Amino acid sequence: MKDMEDVVCNICGSNNFEKKYYTIRSGFLVQCTNCGLYYANPRRTASIQSVLNNTTPTERYESKTLNYQGRLLEFNFILDTIEKLKAPSGRLLDIGCYEGYFLHEARNKGWNCYGVEPNRGGASYAQNVLHLNVKQCVLEKTGFERNSFDVITVLATLEHIPDPYSLLMKIREIMKEDGILIVTVPTVPFYLPFIRSKWRMFIGDHYYFFTDTSMNNLLNKAGFELNEPGKYITKQFDLETMSDRLSNEWQPNNLGRVGVAIKWMVKKLHVGQFTISANLYDSKIYVAHKRC
Repeated sequence: MKDMEDVVCNICGSNNFEKKYYTIRSGFLVQCTNCGLYYANPRRTASIQSVLNNTTPTERYESKTLNYQGRLLEFNFILDTIEKLKAPSGRLLDIGCYEGYFLHEARNKGWNCYGVEPNRGGASYAQNVLHLNVKQCVLEKTGFERNSFDVITVLATLEHIPDPYSLLMKIREIMKEDGILIVTVPTVPFYLPFIRSKWRMFIGDHYYFFTDTSMNNLLNKAGFELNEPGKYITKQFDLETMSDRLSNEWQPNNLGRVGVAIKWMVKKLHVGQFTISANLYDSKIYVAHKRC
């Protein structure tokens, strides 16, 4: 098909070990049985081409206006994790920062913040509303000098990247020798065999899905070592966000007309701001450093 492409495993460089599963929104789910990486192959290329051609939307995604408090809680959890290792006064780069709320929180804590975001609508909001130092491009086009950042974060971004290994190699180049790397990614949950393609992480521009083994293998290949095993991230969602996802046709777990009815009821009853906290066992944070 015109908008599909075949790829090899980003860790092994092979497709000789693929275990094939089923169609997901970004392509067809496979797993490399040699290194454990789950990925889409073949995969859809529309979102990739949009970034490469700089034709991403000029307006901020509506979904990014939802669950603001829950996102702030997660951002501050990540900053607390960083500040156990580094004092908040150095240079921090967030790759895939979108509208910049994580950087906004980091700046408030004393970090010297920089961001990279290829999406035009997200980058514009970060630059013009939050007044952040954000470059609207991909990392390879930023021109950052070698060994220039104390902390680099890649939050809910690596799964979107066509070539995560190449990105990590570039990160290693621009990170200081004693710098730290923070990555959050979707991790394949124990209940995936029961929900299959309805997993919330199977959206149209997610191409990679990790396990502890595959994340460790990928980081090692790029010259990093984990400080400690990955940790699950507890999520907080409000009912407005949950009902929006259940009714949104672009979400893999949408319920169609039932979801639309649920969203209407949440709005009618004015209960959208009620929150639920849960560990969904499908998202982890990894902390790594350069391997000597």
